[in-house]
Amino acid sequence: MKEKTTLTGAAALDLLTIARGWPVAEWFADTSAELWAYGGGEVHGLHGTQVERVGTGKDIYALLDHSADILAEASDLTGFALVTWGWAAPIANADTDPAPSENPARRRVRLCVYVSAAGIYSRITFEDSTEDTDDNGDARGPLAEACIEAWERATA
Repeated sequence: MKEKTTLTGAAALDLLTIARGWPVAEWFADTSAELWAYGGGEVHGLHGTQVERVGTGKDIYALLDHSADILAEASDLTGFALVTWGWAAPIANADTDPAPSENPARRRVRLCVYVSAAGIYSRITFEDSTEDTDDNGDARGPLAEACIEAWERATA
């Protein structure tokens, strides 16, 4: 039996950028979310890892729900990544502030979430900055919960 390669969250998202072939100028043009599966094989000379897009959609929760069954069919699944685009804005008062897309201080973002047996890892890239914001395991909220639930369904 082949041993599974375990990637760190950062390495997994770096590999996804290579596999997808994102030109930087196009990182923020997409509007549909994408789900990518990681498994055995070889991609770009990195032995033991293969990345394949398994779904796209406008509704990230429906995409996760639908794709969990597809991920479950992969015998060598080592993780998955969800990529989505949207808006971020500072929050002064969650009860009265407008939605991020309507906030005058909004910023365009790309969010990548990687989920594996090791946990959940996310990276936010802002369109107006060259720096990424990485989170290694502290993600909370409905999206993080939906990602973890999809992983549990896929690996049950």
